[in-house]
Amino acid sequence: MMIRAIFTGLRVALVCLWGSCISAQLPYGKAGSEYILTTAVLLTLVSAGPPGTAETSGAQVRPDMTVVTSEQALARALAYTGFESLDDFHVTEKSVSAELTTMEYVKLPFLWRQYSNQDIWIVTIKDVRLYDPRMANGQKDDHLRTFTVYIDPKTGHLLRLESTLAGEKEDYNREPAVEVIEEQLKTNERFLQIPDSMPTLSFCKALQYTNTSFYDANEIIAFFATYTTNGWRDTLDVWYIDFRGFPPEKMLSIHHNLLHDVDKGHQRNIIDADTGRLRSAASSPVTIPPELMKKCGKENNRR
Repeated sequence: MMIRAIFTGLRVALVCLWGSCISAQLPYGKAGSEYILTTAVLLTLVSAGPPGTAETSGAQVRPDMTVVTSEQALARALAYTGFESLDDFHVTEKSVSAELTTMEYVKLPFLWRQYSNQDIWIVTIKDVRLYDPRMANGQKDDHLRTFTVYIDPKTGHLLRLESTLAGEKEDYNREPAVEVIEEQLKTNERFLQIPDSMPTLSFCKALQYTNTSFYDANEIIAFFATYTTNGWRDTLDVWYIDFRGFPPEKMLSIHHNLLHDVDKGHQRNIIDADTGRLRSAASSPVTIPPELMKKCGKENNRR
């Protein structure tokens, strides 16, 4: 306590010294500039407080992750995605770009409202060939994919990433509106926040723990968030990875026959971002009529 009081006193004294320096309008000669610089440096050092006495009340102190430049936005996107770990991936001027854009919202269930009408970095990464080590003979994805990665400039947080194959099949339902997703998940699942810390597993690593091979997915959607379920008692940082547009034979839902015509080939995976444990794999949220949902429920009860 005494040490903290001493440092507090020094802060006050140096602030007063700084103020007197400015009010005196010292000439910006060598002596004046050195006087101001020395005072500023001392004020900066003392403001940090004595070793081991960081404030513990309020928000947790963490490194500044503000993203100001396009280079920083790209670096954050690559850190989250892990694309640089892929053998065939190379960053070139033509393959990557970043633009700061005001967005109406980012489709992020339960969290999108706090990012409404804000500036968001949109990072485009082209020519990504994904790899699943579970595939026989080291087979790689036949597709070169383009990913769009959304980064919050204020925190550096990944908000969402998505990829849709250009010129591919159109006969599948796209991701529902964010309000529809929330409505279908809110009974048992919710997302609470974007973690400050980076995930132990990058997006590329998390893909390897999903419930199916993803090469045939026409659309891939993912985000990293704090997740809760089981009556809201437990929380866990997870990767939400949604595959859409699988061929019919790849659809793993037990309701495949019922949903085939309205929500072809969709699987949502929840992956523990620290361990890779598959927490769940499901065909919800889906875009289907309410009457068919009731029919699905009856079919499930019979099983």
